[in-house]
Amino acid sequence: MMHAKMPDRARDPTEFNAIVATFGEQGSAAAIAQRIDWSSRALGPVQQWPPLLRSLLRLAMDSPHPTAVVWGADALVFFNDAAMPAGTDELEAALGCSASTHWPEFTAQESSIHARAFAGERVHERGRRVTLRRNGKVEDAWVDLEYVPIREVDGHVAGVLHVRRERTDEVLARRHYEFSVGLADALRPLIDPLAIQATATRLLGTHLGASCVMYGVVESDDEHIRFERSYVVPGTPEILGRFRMRDFGEQFVSALRAGKSLAIDRLPSDGDLAAHEREAYAKVGIVSLACVPLVKHGRFVGNISVLHVSPHRWTPQEIASIE
Repeated sequence: MMHAKMPDRARDPTEFNAIVATFGEQGSAAAIAQRIDWSSRALGPVQQWPPLLRSLLRLAMDSPHPTAVVWGADALVFFNDAAMPAGTDELEAALGCSASTHWPEFTAQESSIHARAFAGERVHERGRRVTLRRNGKVEDAWVDLEYVPIREVDGHVAGVLHVRRERTDEVLARRHYEFSVGLADALRPLIDPLAIQATATRLLGTHLGASCVMYGVVESDDEHIRFERSYVVPGTPEILGRFRMRDFGEQFVSALRAGKSLAIDRLPSDGDLAAHEREAYAKVGIVSLACVPLVKHGRFVGNISVLHVSPHRWTPQEIASIE
């Protein structure tokens, strides 16, 4: 991708100073703004922008929270560092340009809400589940979203300030606590081991939205594992019976014997699986799984497996719930 021409401080110090005053001097967004030739963009040189917009952008750039400004009838979008939805190359092409051109996913998700905000309504959404790309991975997150109409002196709404405050840790901690308390309450009156197993797998599967949850007991030969009961959602085949563990991969079994929890988002592409190993997973319909071993006195004696029949992004919080 070709980069826009960087303003020449010596040739046009007024424009350069206007950019710095508007976007600040620190951070990726400020650096990108300095590289852009704003005279080629819809709003023209920064020094000619409305004072209200420039003040609003500096407020957004200085905010520690993910903050965006959507400006004018063309919905020109500006992001601060914390709100960057993609790499800097993409942001350089999109900064100050229409959301419909460069961020179609942003437009699809937010257009109706921004229409309400541009109509003068202050919109606040609490605990919305969103998908974010962070550290090279796609993750689910829970956020509070606020959309604030920005008015000119005559009351006309010129833009919308969009602020996101993340609550993922809080939401997941609350869900984990509620699950733990509910599980303890449900198991407390039970005596029969099979009833305990059935109740625990059902509650765990419901909590995680899994296709199947099962507990297996390793046989005395240390080569086979037996699953006698499992929780499955309607329409999912129940996985029961006796299986040779090494058919599912020597590395997989070695990790469980060492007491290590495992999570694989997608099979068979994840990991180095031989043809017979991929076949073993295919026979039982597993696409994604997480396994937590039970080790007693140094011996691998059991395993709880949570399975999905489609790819699934495992989170540390989900693994903690299984453990």
